[in-house]
Amino acid sequence: MIIGINNITLFLVICLLNICLLPFRMLGIFDASHIFIVIFNLYALYTVYYYAVIKGVNILKDMLFEFIIMLWVGMYLVVGFINGYSLYNIAIDVYRIIIFFIIILVFKNLNYKTLLECMPSNRFLYVFFVIISVFVLLLFSRFIIIGDIYPNFMDIHFLFPLSYFIAANFTALIAVSFAIILISGSRTVLLATTCLLLLLNIKKWHTWVFILIVGVILFFVYNWSDSSVIVYMPAIGKFNALFNALSSEQTNVFNIIKMAFPDRASEVISLYKEIRKDTFTMIFGLGPGLEYTWYDLQGGIYEVYHRGAHFSPIIIWAHYGLIFMMVLYLYLIYVLQKAIHIAWHSKDKMLRIFAIFNMSFFFTQFTLYSVFISFLYAISCGVLLRGNILTDKEG
Repeated sequence: MIIGINNITLFLVICLLNICLLPFRMLGIFDASHIFIVIFNLYALYTVYYYAVIKGVNILKDMLFEFIIMLWVGMYLVVGFINGYSLYNIAIDVYRIIIFFIIILVFKNLNYKTLLECMPSNRFLYVFFVIISVFVLLLFSRFIIIGDIYPNFMDIHFLFPLSYFIAANFTALIAVSFAIILISGSRTVLLATTCLLLLLNIKKWHTWVFILIVGVILFFVYNWSDSSVIVYMPAIGKFNALFNALSSEQTNVFNIIKMAFPDRASEVISLYKEIRKDTFTMIFGLGPGLEYTWYDLQGGIYEVYHRGAHFSPIIIWAHYGLIFMMVLYLYLIYVLQKAIHIAWHSKDKMLRIFAIFNMSFFFTQFTLYSVFISFLYAISCGVLLRGNILTDKEG
């Protein structure tokens, strides 16, 4: 019963447990990531079972587009088999998309009262925020003192309590959250948060003050390129790399990206070499389960059997083709524009939390393969796609 009533709370509790074991993985003691992948997927399956079977929610209502997407992906099982990919990898890639859209259908058809029951309490969101912040500070301290771990400690679901703070206009907590994100080393969450804050406040004067302050900070970072700031705060260090790229003689966009983000750029280049083999592959993809050779920017082999890429669109393109990728992102952008409208105009705090989280999470897809890994993102899409979202609060 708890799983049904406090659905999102349970998801965030699992995230916290995963975070608590993160130091053991970073130190090479114990990697629990595969265990939590299983736990997250059991959570997703039970969520669908609880609402569709126990609660009797009609998830087949208004499902034409989602059904087409799931059928489309299901047909690609054959492509993976023909190409001889691992059956496990094929199944995982297809399952992720199908369960993602099933969860969208579940929350797309929940009434307002049930959605309220799914929401975590304000107190829990504070606890979630504090626990992650403490872990970031502890691991950051260890990195400074001992230096035996890579400083990237942030969980992308930190964006959910941040969304609550923004929806509730808690300026001080928003500022603290941004500071925690900055020292966490996570470029993905930093990019998402920066884009979110700018998008939400682009018409307000203090946004331009914020841009000016950040610009001044980055100017000093550029001039202190050999300082401890770069060593201790890799997320800021990437801005320094970007400045160096911009000031180099090779100032075209492609070379700037390669110099500032070499690993991500090399993934995209390596994968694009696989995609562009022929026109058919570019249009229809190579199928789920794909493994490719990841070359570094000098042409050396970085990894022979590489599975993913940090840039979500390229891996979706590689698996399912250009047409599928374009259709999928038209769908996600449609949800995004609904999120922006609600974030700007709605007075309903719950809906604004989902809208703000959806907006922030959308931007993570361009530095992380995140689009199908978060069930909370699927939940937010489902909530925002409800046809009666702005009028029906009684269900």
